[in-house]
Amino acid sequence: MIGAAAAAICIVPLLLMGLSPLLDWIYYNPNQSKEIIVKENDSVMVTNPFAAAMSVYMELFCGDKGFAELCLWPEGYGRYTIDVQTQIDGENTSHILELVRNHLYQNDLSWNSSDFPANAFTYRSEGPSLCMDKDTARKKLEEAPELMKIRASISFDKLKNMDELAEFMGKHETYYLYCPMDVKGYRYWGFSPEKRGYDLTYGYDSEKYPYLDISEGFKIFDGCAPGGKNFINTYEYVEALDYIREHGVKSYGVVVYAAKQELLEMLEDSSVDGVYMLDGKIDLKF
Repeated sequence: MIGAAAAAICIVPLLLMGLSPLLDWIYYNPNQSKEIIVKENDSVMVTNPFAAAMSVYMELFCGDKGFAELCLWPEGYGRYTIDVQTQIDGENTSHILELVRNHLYQNDLSWNSSDFPANAFTYRSEGPSLCMDKDTARKKLEEAPELMKIRASISFDKLKNMDELAEFMGKHETYYLYCPMDVKGYRYWGFSPEKRGYDLTYGYDSEKYPYLDISEGFKIFDGCAPGGKNFINTYEYVEALDYIREHGVKSYGVVVYAAKQELLEMLEDSSVDGVYMLDGKIDLKF
């Protein structure tokens, strides 16, 4: 009996030590790194495919949140804590997720969606739009304190191609968070006009980023219920890509984090159709 107890004391810890790596191997490991050979300078770049995929995912669907970075903590036995951090004007917000043996548990069910309601822009509104007309917006802004900075969606009167969008942004200097694109779909698709968070130096080219694969990197995001079976709607991505290839990249507005006077100047632009103001704060750094 003493020998059996001693053996159990020795064997059980060894089994537990071996179980965690085994489960990490069986189940998806978001903390795994890959080496990519950079042919241009004959070097090796170590990257985390999941972090890169998360950066692209957040930019596509949640750019107005100001994605900053991703933190991962392995908890053992196929478990991981994921902290998706968004940042606007230096203020961080954490969205804590739990990945447990390929099942994603979400404390914040809106972590992977835009902060703006579906009808914040006039272009994509179904029914009455929440977007204010320019006269109403001017009156609201005139009453706001001078030090107010506001996160707002600016609607264009028609679609802008990339040259027209660049011209608009060059004319109105402010902090641009997001440019929603005209894409067939039920949610916001877009891009951040400035690189933030992970520096994707090598772009999204499949040859230069061979591990940035939708079926692998994105497969935990689109679960129909917290902790439920996760799936990826590949048809949605294919349709969006086909639509962009046919019509080009065109934007129907921008999301900005702007000072009161910057917003007033934008409202003077003849191509601006209206504005939806989400939130704001007094910025004492002015």
